Order: sequence, then structure tokens, then C-alpha cells
Amino acid sequence: MTMYKNNWIGRETLDFKRNEINKNTYNWMVMPNNLTETIKKTGVDFSLDLLSESFDKPYIDERKAFNNYPADASNSFVRKVFLKGNNKPMIFARVIIPEQTYVSYKSEFMSLGSKAIGNALLHHDKQVHRSEFEYKFIIPSDEIFNEIKELNLMGNQKGLWARRSVFTLPKGYLLITEVFLITLPVYPVHS
Repeated sequence: MTMYKNNWIGRETLDFKRNEINKNTYNWMVMPNNLTETIKKTGVDFSLDLLSESFDKPYIDERKAFNNYPADASNSFVRKVFLKGNNKPMIFARVIIPEQTYVSYKSEFMSLGSKAIGNALLHHDKQVHRSEFEYKFIIPSDEIFNEIKELNLMGNQKGLWARRSVFTLPKGYLLITEVFLITLPVYPVHS
């Protein structure tokens, strides 16, 4: 599927192509700001698996996400997690924290463990602002696609939908990319 020339797109373009996207996946991408709380509303037993966190070089398109922000993401703290329901991965997330942001909030990041970063640091702080979401159909030419494939989460899918946004904190920025896996439950109508 090459319907988007492999670019991140805004909500208007996503809505224009809505009939080409699985309705449940579409709802998960556009409705909740807080995926953790929405997953809990589906009635599944929620858990977060911390896959890794370390300093690393972000993917090219992750570094480009910071182009409109005064942040150098060339060396970043990268946190990878699964959001799970009933012990099944439903969302794969990568958090890119530029080094200057990491240094400013080191104790907070180091104490996250298996807590969701949104609930712990972002969604309840009125000084934190989130950019508009960007959306993309992840395909083999995307670096993140191969990471998900290595985790055996693709099934027979040729690609998966993802969204991303940049959070502006009082002392820095971070990027969260969320990839919606084929095991998503039905989106809760009243969330």
C-alpha cells in the first residue's frame, strides 16, 4: 500500500482517506489523547512492558519531527514499550527524548519503569502541550517497520498505521510514536 507516498500526514488528509482505513484502527488513531486510559475502558487487563530504554540515535524521520522545535535530537534517550491488554501487545510505542530534555527531567524519566509516560508526566501537567497528531501507514521502507517485524508483531500485514506527536514541556521536548497492532480491541464507544 503506497497511498501516502510514505509521508506523515495530517488529520485532514487522513479523513479524506478514511474509507481506506479499518474503522476500528481509525477510531483508535483519532479519538483518544490518552491511549492507556482508553485501553483500560475496553475491559482488558492493562499492562505496560518496558522493552528497552537507552541513549541511541533516533530514526531519520524521528529526528525530522523536531525540525520545527529548538531541540537537537541527534542523540536521544529512546524508550520502547508495549501497551498490552490481557497480556497481548496492542500498541508499540517509541519515545524520543533529546539529550537536553532528558538531562532536565532525568529523575522523572528514570523512575518511570513500567508506568506509562503520558499518565506519569504529560497528561496531568497544564504546562505540557501536545502538537497535532501526524499519521502514517508504516511499510517496509520505514525503519520502525523492521523493528516491529523483528518482534513478530506484523502477522500477515503489509503495514500498520501509526500516529505521532511532539510534547512541549517547560524545559524541553519529546516525541511519541504509537503503532497500532492488529490485536487492538474494539474501540470503546463511550470513552
